[in-house]
Amino acid sequence: MINKNLKNIIKFEIIDHIKSKWFFIYSFIIFIFTFVIVYFSTGKPSEIIATITNFFLLVLPLFSMLFGIINFYESLSFQNLLMIRGISRKEVFLGKYLGILFSLILSFIIGILPIFLFYNKITNIIYIINILLIYSILLHAVFLSISFFISQIPIRLEIHVGIAILYWFIFYILYDSLIFFIVLGFGDYPIEPIILLLVIINPIDLIRTILLLHGDLSAIMTYSSALYSKELGNMTGIILGILILIIWTITFYFYSFRKFNKKDL
Repeated sequence: MINKNLKNIIKFEIIDHIKSKWFFIYSFIIFIFTFVIVYFSTGKPSEIIATITNFFLLVLPLFSMLFGIINFYESLSFQNLLMIRGISRKEVFLGKYLGILFSLILSFIIGILPIFLFYNKITNIIYIINILLIYSILLHAVFLSISFFISQIPIRLEIHVGIAILYWFIFYILYDSLIFFIVLGFGDYPIEPIILLLVIINPIDLIRTILLLHGDLSAIMTYSSALYSKELGNMTGIILGILILIIWTITFYFYSFRKFNKKDL
């Protein structure tokens, strides 16, 4: 059961973020792009999920990391005040994390739901909404944990932001090229375990893969996604992928809290 201090911190964070212009900017970006995708689609669930997935993997990880880093950095004095009042570091850190996470998810829901509620061209609306909401929660949770981990590095805010952008650039843009060159250069060797490992250690590639498995969209899969599906199968691959994403979230959160707990504030 959530104690009173933790509940109050989460509530404060959510209210504070709702007042922020970035809350509505994020919702508006989600709304506009989702509307365009849905409007020009044929209404097939697999097509909508695949197209929206590419957009979400572009925006959600980067925004989650930047928002988490900047918000954590700017609230250091408030965190100090809370701890002076006798609130534990664990409550402050967890409350901050959950408050930002719930705010991001709420902003996402406000942006995406109106389109699916009022646009009757789509088939299997409930299925699409469930898939997008489940994986958006996982995506926000993973990259918010990563942002908190980056925030514990004792450097300036500008460098924190630079690290987040670099991380996103490598894992969203360069990663597929890296896998392509590995396959091109070592295709005659049994590299399948290496490729599977590369998929697992990249949350963006992993979420793209398991989302495509839901729609059975083998035609637009990358080599790594196709190999993942071939080796593990659709259902096993989806379950394993979700478990790995949860492990990633817990791992980054655990190590970021460990650093925060040892930090001299």
